[in-house]
Amino acid sequence: MEANDDDELRKFIDDSLDGVEEKVEREMSSDSSKSEKSDSLNAGGRHGGSPDDIMNNFAKNFGTNGSNFEIPENFGSLMKDFFDNILTKNLDGLVNEDLLLKSAKEKIGSMNNSSVSALESEKFLSSLRAANLWLDSAIEFQPVKSSKIVSTISWLELTLPTWGKIINPSIKAASSAVNDNIKGFLDEMNTGSDDAQNADHKSMLGFNMNGFQGMLPLGDPKKMGSVLNNIVSTTLSSQFGSTIGSFAKSAIGSTDLLIPLLDNQEVLIPQNVRKFAKEAVVDLDEATSFLALREASGARLFNAAPWIRGYALILLENMTDGLNTLINSIDNETSSSMNISEMFGSLNQEESETTKKAKEQLGQLLVLIDTWIDHAVFRAGAPHIHNLTKMQEAFIRNRTSNSEPQIASEELLGTRPKLSLYGKYKSFWEKISLKLGDSLRDNMWLHPDTMPNTDAFENVDAFIVGNPKYRGITLNGDAENIKIDHDWDSLLK
Repeated sequence: MEANDDDELRKFIDDSLDGVEEKVEREMSSDSSKSEKSDSLNAGGRHGGSPDDIMNNFAKNFGTNGSNFEIPENFGSLMKDFFDNILTKNLDGLVNEDLLLKSAKEKIGSMNNSSVSALESEKFLSSLRAANLWLDSAIEFQPVKSSKIVSTISWLELTLPTWGKIINPSIKAASSAVNDNIKGFLDEMNTGSDDAQNADHKSMLGFNMNGFQGMLPLGDPKKMGSVLNNIVSTTLSSQFGSTIGSFAKSAIGSTDLLIPLLDNQEVLIPQNVRKFAKEAVVDLDEATSFLALREASGARLFNAAPWIRGYALILLENMTDGLNTLINSIDNETSSSMNISEMFGSLNQEESETTKKAKEQLGQLLVLIDTWIDHAVFRAGAPHIHNLTKMQEAFIRNRTSNSEPQIASEELLGTRPKLSLYGKYKSFWEKISLKLGDSLRDNMWLHPDTMPNTDAFENVDAFIVGNPKYRGITLNGDAENIKIDHDWDSLLK
């Protein structure tokens, strides 16, 4: 937004909010009943409506269902913060990293952010060093450059740049789709004379909200577009931040999402390692060794195959196709009865073919990565970790659960690993390792063109024979009859 536009809109909103913060804070600190607070607030300011009305209607139209919405004690300052983000940031339909980080930290809370002592850090670093020594004889990829032991908040700050890349396609698509769809309505509202039709358009824009009439500059499409970009970005950044915070509560390192969150680094979060050991009912030292193997092997893979992140981000961008398709297909009659949040919610029922294909491909990629890591961990850790199989089974069961971190992972990526594929893909890596050896197995990851296709998981021999890279290779035994380390299909039932 231009400076003069920004100043005008800031003055308008400051006038609209005049006295609200002070009134709310004063009323919240008093012993008055809720009805008395509502009467007091209804009597002043230009909002016209109790804090309940304002917050519930605001939440209904911009991001939550509005039910049982509790008014925070710092309601007034929160409102100021929200509008400051709309007015002072030039987000251009991209993530608001400051708000994302703030929301994630608030979700994590102090109880889920134990500091890491020097003694504890050295103990966990020792586990990573041991894991890398074991992996040297099991996989071809080299260790990453940096190893760190961090708190949950430190992990969040380290991974923040990648979260922005993961989330930006969704925010950009939402901003673009809302702006494109609303532009036509603004043109009609500014040029037309049909009051009934204008009323329908205002309803579609959320102007049925108590206390927010006149808050958006309908007469200036350019200013309106900038404000809408910032509203979408601010709202979704806050929501995504909270989801990341939920995910962080159980994150072990940089590879939990199965998309690389760091470059050439491996990390462990001791508090969450202890949590896993307690839930899996295993010795802490064994759990640390197991999770260090998972982190180190995944970090090595992502460092050796940097195309994985780029490919995953392309799929995430393709998955936003449905947002544009849905919002751009809504006709005037339908849109007049919908608010913005309801349009977003409809995405769960309507997906484009591009979105469906991208979801399927991402789900397959996540399983391919996860089963390779599991295979590497078993090959490297079996001689050293007594309860390795038990912990691997606990880990995969967690993938199938509806726990808060798994739900958060699905919300962040828009999909989950395709759990029905785990047994087949794990068997593939075992068979390829026996047939081709560790070096050729791992070299498949160096370029997407050498990765297995769907048919490869049904017939490993046909995949090898049909790939020019493997011509002339002597196969090592009967890959179709080898025994794998788990019965994965039974684990997933």
